[in-house]
Amino acid sequence: MSIEKFFPVFPKLTPSQQEMVRNFTAMRKVPAGTIVHNGTMECTGFLLVRSGQLRAYTLSSEGREVTVYRLFDHDCCLFSAACIMSSLQFEVIIEAEKDS
Repeated sequence: MSIEKFFPVFPKLTPSQQEMVRNFTAMRKVPAGTIVHNGTMECTGFLLVRSGQLRAYTLSSEGREVTVYRLFDHDCCLFSAACIMSSLQFEVIIEAEKDS
């Protein structure tokens, strides 16, 4: 499935905006157990799950993992692009629960 099919607004973008989206899109295969995004890493960017399953979680003050949500086929995650949201008050870790 192409990137255009995931975003209904894509046809409304200008040709240069469409090209920019295509140029800054990368498909990655991620095995289960891989940390895709760590709150302390550099900005990962917007994540879109083509297939698989990811888990977004944070760590409590006691160091326990607290699942915030899961991402399934065709879900997207803005928290991995937290670098563009300065008001975000917590860090999210995203791990592949299944090959994705």
